[in-house]
Amino acid sequence: MGETPTPNGAGPPVPKIAGLSALKGLVVYAAILAFAGLYGYFIVKISTSARQPDLSPVLVSAAAALAGVLGSAFALAVNVTTPSNATNARLDRKLKAPGATRRPHLHLQRLLTLDPVNVSSPSWPKTLGIWLYATVGGAVAVTYAFNPHQTPRRRSRRSRWPLPVTSSPC
Repeated sequence: MGETPTPNGAGPPVPKIAGLSALKGLVVYAAILAFAGLYGYFIVKISTSARQPDLSPVLVSAAAALAGVLGSAFALAVNVTTPSNATNARLDRKLKAPGATRRPHLHLQRLLTLDPVNVSSPSWPKTLGIWLYATVGGAVAVTYAFNPHQTPRRRSRRSRWPLPVTSSPC
């Protein structure tokens, strides 16, 4: 992924864009932190309110969109084995080199890169993302269960639209 083969197959593939795997990992971290932050905000508002809190529809929509995208992505990632050509072999070689334990930037790179270093290593952005996603989901369920009267109710379609919704003749 994101790599082109070298001419005549000599050597390992060369990345098309330097640092692309780390960029993808940072995007996953940003999305999961935004998701956790939004739902954390909702949990605090609901838990500390004596009545239904007034939550911004924009924030609720953004949180729902993030939940859908992340949930779909994580569902696809679960039970999928990593093919050997989807690993960060270059980083794996550097981590196995003598003295690698004294090079903290390699371990930072390992935490940021979306591609695992080999087929038996985890992808840290995906691993932390799935665990945080599950934790936030559990916290939301507990919050809703213990605060049923403060949990915002879904508005009917009529309250959102100025005109009544009618079915088309087609």
